[in-house]
Formats: sequence, C-alpha cells, structure tokens
Amino acid sequence: MLFKYKNNIAIHAPTRCGSTSMAVYLGFDPDKEDIPESEIIFPSADCKYNVLVLRNPYARLQSAISYSDHVAHSNSEKIPYGDYGTYVEWVLSHSNLFFNRLRKTANPRFYYIDFNRLGEYIPRSKSTKSFYIEDEGWKDKYSEFFSKEQLQQEYGGYCHIKENWRELEPHTWRVLTKSLSNVKVTALK
Repeated sequence: MLFKYKNNIAIHAPTRCGSTSMAVYLGFDPDKEDIPESEIIFPSADCKYNVLVLRNPYARLQSAISYSDHVAHSNSEKIPYGDYGTYVEWVLSHSNLFFNRLRKTANPRFYYIDFNRLGEYIPRSKSTKSFYIEDEGWKDKYSEFFSKEQLQQEYGGYCHIKENWRELEPHTWRVLTKSLSNVKVTALK
C-alpha cells in the first residue's frame, strides 16, 4: 500500500509488511477502503522522504502462504476452499517481487523501516493477521509461486536496500508523522 503524507513523505508498506497496521495508523480503514498496492510510483520524485517497510522476501512469501492458508480454511468467500488457482493468485498478490527493481545507488531521500522493528514505529492493528515466521531462506514449496532464482534476486535487492538506503529511526518517524490528525493522508493510485 502506498501513501503520501504532507506532500513530503511517500510511504510504501507492501502487503505482508505491516500494510494493514500502517493503513490504520494513517487513518484508513483497510476493510472499507480500497487502498492500491502498487510499486510503480515508489519512490516518489517530489517527496523529500521515501520510506519503505522492508521485510525479508523469504519470510514475506511464507507469511503470504500462511495468510492465504488461513483465509482458505476459514470458509471465506475470498478463497473458496479447494480453489487452487485463486489460492495461488492470493499468495502472489500478497508477496509480489519488486525489491530487486529498487536497486539504486545510495540516495539521501530513501529510507527503510525494518519490518522486524515495525512495532517501534506504529501500533499493531487489531485486524492484522500475523503469523510467526522465521527468515529461513528457500523451501521447495516456494517453487509453486516463484523460481529459486527469482527469490534469490529479490533477496539480493532486499540486501542492497539494507546496505544502501538509510534506516529511518523511530524518533524521526514520530516527528515526521506527529500531526496526522491535522493533515490529509492520501492513498496513491
């Protein structure tokens, strides 16, 4: 999910990277509002701060699988139990690969928030479905969704961002977002 705040900050919280909690923190109801998931307009050229919530792609994929398993087994209309095609689509839509496309030289306007520290930045939403996931690397079941090479490239992009972008400190985040109630936050389309 992409958000623009104060014409100064572009925030990208991808699915399975705290997107629901971020939406709630920024004043959206993710159950009622259609918030687009798009990486095409991130980073934003007109924003001073471009903030990405960054999660290990192996853990993100495993979380998408666990989430989709949960939805499929909860008698949800979103994924009818036994509908493998819809299940695969859900996993892919909740673990899309794009970190590798964000490989850039270091830019002082690019920041990341480590997903494993997200609780230091924002509270966890009550509607968040979380699953304990370890960053274990490749598992054979992942080949149902991506090739080993695709995930290795994505992991390389993840490592590149961690090495070349700056981690936004929680204090700085709080200063930048302290007046959310006074400023309109928009979902970017």
